[in-house]
Amino acid sequence: MPNRFEWAHRAWPILTAAAKRRQTMTYGELGERLGIGGATPVRNALWPIQDLCMEKEWPPLTGIVLNKQTGQPGVGFIAWDGNLQDAHEEVFSFPWDEMPTPFPKGFVEKLDRSGRSGSDPDTFDVPDHMVLVNGRQAFQGKFRQMLLRIYDWQCALCETDLESMLVASHIVPWSADRKNRLNPQNGLLLCKTHDCLFDLGVIKITPKGAVSWRGATKKLLGAALWDFVTEYTESSLRMPDRKYKPDPRFLQWRVDNPRVDCVEEG
Repeated sequence: MPNRFEWAHRAWPILTAAAKRRQTMTYGELGERLGIGGATPVRNALWPIQDLCMEKEWPPLTGIVLNKQTGQPGVGFIAWDGNLQDAHEEVFSFPWDEMPTPFPKGFVEKLDRSGRSGSDPDTFDVPDHMVLVNGRQAFQGKFRQMLLRIYDWQCALCETDLESMLVASHIVPWSADRKNRLNPQNGLLLCKTHDCLFDLGVIKITPKGAVSWRGATKKLLGAALWDFVTEYTESSLRMPDRKYKPDPRFLQWRVDNPRVDCVEEG
């Protein structure tokens, strides 16, 4: 059974051809062209395309697929909040022919292997050309799903377990290490607040997992954020199963290459 990225790969040329002809279509018509029935499979085909267009700041291609009764996109369409006709005009005018078809077989196979593996370095590498074509969001989504399971759906630095608040945070940033972009040992599951604090260098984690915020002050952070950092941040990283523990080499890299946007010098 094809997954949503395979459906998106098949839907892409149908949508771009319609856009070139300055035409819209209904969800039913798209489903018929794809050989699938029902609203859910069609939505699954459109979601990766919508994410890709939003990430790359392209016109909202999925906005040309409309509900037959209302003449509007469905509730899952979030890529445009203005006049729909303006959105369609941007879609119709965009050079889709110059864009490669995303989510090909190699991409799908890469994503599938990364979800099954916890130790094969070959599955961690995400080449830049693959990101250029398919965007980063799909890989980040797979990385997040791995970390959610590994950390049992809870922030590694506090008790937050609200899933919508949890972020897959890279230790060595995505841009700095292509070969470990999907390595769970290069990741931490953090709430959005702790993710931001870690990214900025306010919170530091040693290779042994000790947590500190040396250099940050109440004056710089403000009283409320300071109270959160000092009262609700664990003093040591909550470690997952040994197989997926953060690699000390990655944590040391982060210690050696911090951002210091919110700490005092000296």
